[in-house]
Amino acid sequence: MEYMYGLHSHTWDSIEIEDAKKLIGPILILGASGFIGAKLFFNLSQCRNDIFGCSRDIKNSWRFKYHNWQNLESLDITNYKEVERLSKRIRPKTIFNLSSYGGHSHQTDIEQIHQVNYIGATNILRAIADIEYGAFIQAGSSSEYGLNSAGPKEDAKLVPNSAYAESKVKSYYMVNYYGQAMFPVMHLRLYSIYGPWQERKTLMPVLISHCLENKWPPLVDKEASHDFVYVDDCAYAFVKAALALYEKKGFGKAVNIATGVKTKTEDLVKISQRIFGVTSEPIFGSMLNEGRDLVNWYGNPELALKELSWYPRVGLNQGIELTSRWEQEFKKTA
Repeated sequence: MEYMYGLHSHTWDSIEIEDAKKLIGPILILGASGFIGAKLFFNLSQCRNDIFGCSRDIKNSWRFKYHNWQNLESLDITNYKEVERLSKRIRPKTIFNLSSYGGHSHQTDIEQIHQVNYIGATNILRAIADIEYGAFIQAGSSSEYGLNSAGPKEDAKLVPNSAYAESKVKSYYMVNYYGQAMFPVMHLRLYSIYGPWQERKTLMPVLISHCLENKWPPLVDKEASHDFVYVDDCAYAFVKAALALYEKKGFGKAVNIATGVKTKTEDLVKISQRIFGVTSEPIFGSMLNEGRDLVNWYGNPELALKELSWYPRVGLNQGIELTSRWEQEFKKTA
């Protein structure tokens, strides 16, 4: 299959591409119109042709306007009958669920948070229960740890501090239940994923677009921190999780997808200053902290290395530079 450059380029090397080719198809990506789901769809579709991407209104998603992608399906995962019909028709062998609602500050409908993140995940697991599939990977969130955010291991106490975090905890317990029943399922707790195709109003796109204009965006407190993972590394974690499940490893487990590096807002600004040469001074605390930013928010990636043989390959400096090049290409195309 022809490799596409420009907007759909990626950082996967020959080993990562070969691993992607080892996945058992057909492959179903739910939530494919979202940031990480779309990137996983784009990367996999460039090395195989049995990828099906689904979301409620995927054909009108801004992320799918720049290429004539095939195998796009409209699907509402909160409707069990729809999920059941699709699964019986496609009969996927590998399923990635990246459907999510509530991860952004403007997504505040608590009923919708529960419906998408918990009921939706449950509907998928129910619908595929009678299909002989090889792997189901659920996208969780580091927010599940909530206030217990300083490098927690996967068996650490979960202290969710939002409706979104609580819904992701519930989806984890459902995955864990199915894993105990010996279904090949896994739950990945994703940290701060960034890179091409990210939502326009989130931290990295806003920061980079401002830096390219030699200025700073409004910033939260300088001590607030994140654990930044480049999106291609995250997408590869889903591939490695599926390969592990094929080998009967990690059924029902949660696995952190993190770098283990605590990056404060102040650190992020210093890195950006070196890359972009912004001459003005940043004003920390000029943006209200709405409770989503914590002082010690970083992960422990030890289990990902042990269970999945996964580790982050793209450092933050390189990731910001790659994202900056993509942002400039996107601005010319959009």
